[in-house]
Amino acid sequence: MESIKNTVKKRTAIQPVDSIDLFHQFERQKEQAKIVDALQIALDEVLDVSEAEYSYTIHVWKGRWTSAEQFLKAAPRKGGKLAVKDDLIKPYLAKEYKTFLSNLFSQNYRTAFTLDSGLDLSRYLANFEVELLTDAGMPASGGQQMALGLMMKLDDAKKADIVLVDEPEGSLDNVFIKKELIPKLRELSESTPVFVITHNSTLGALLNPDRLLIAKFDSNERSYQLLSGDFFAKKVRSPSGQESQSYEAFVDAMEAGIGTYKEKGIQYENLRIE
Repeated sequence: MESIKNTVKKRTAIQPVDSIDLFHQFERQKEQAKIVDALQIALDEVLDVSEAEYSYTIHVWKGRWTSAEQFLKAAPRKGGKLAVKDDLIKPYLAKEYKTFLSNLFSQNYRTAFTLDSGLDLSRYLANFEVELLTDAGMPASGGQQMALGLMMKLDDAKKADIVLVDEPEGSLDNVFIKKELIPKLRELSESTPVFVITHNSTLGALLNPDRLLIAKFDSNERSYQLLSGDFFAKKVRSPSGQESQSYEAFVDAMEAGIGTYKEKGIQYENLRIE
């Protein structure tokens, strides 16, 4: 090759011919073939996993794309109308993964898809589906999904300097509040200060917090009065030093007044069988 290059250089006026590293060219071809083989194995591998998370089960399974519509519906994208059938789905279905990846990274789709990491890329190669099941094996409702999301957020908050939980009872039933949420809040309070804002009597009464902070609206002054005190001290005080019984202030806030609390008790008793 060197002899031919020298002959060409002497007998013509063209620029010197660059050397070609054939070894690295073959190496690159072999590397690409290995990548395609690895993709084939990964996509053929069956993935069907169920993992317990609190009182729920997260079920994850992997499938292949079967149509352009399915791909556009599930794969992350920035919106807009895209034609992916010929460039992406056809080579994908034909297992021509090198062509699929080349087209995916081409200028045509560079602004349409977000490929910031290997994890992002996996979401384009396979169709991952997730379902959340209750302990009875039924699909979780929207409220139940929110409940699990809240518990996972509380797990993430363990390293926070302070945690503010604002009315977590939304969409939660009292059984979940008692059995799942309250123990989680108590556990979290062992590592970081936790403030819980609530109108739910089950959460407020059974949480056993260190302190009470009660915001009470004064209709005469047209403003809120803040009462605070240790939970088991049986007394709360205003900033001016005025004391009130915790029982009255707490029940008034949790039950819409002492009268409502007593009326609810009567209604419960009416349901009792003599």
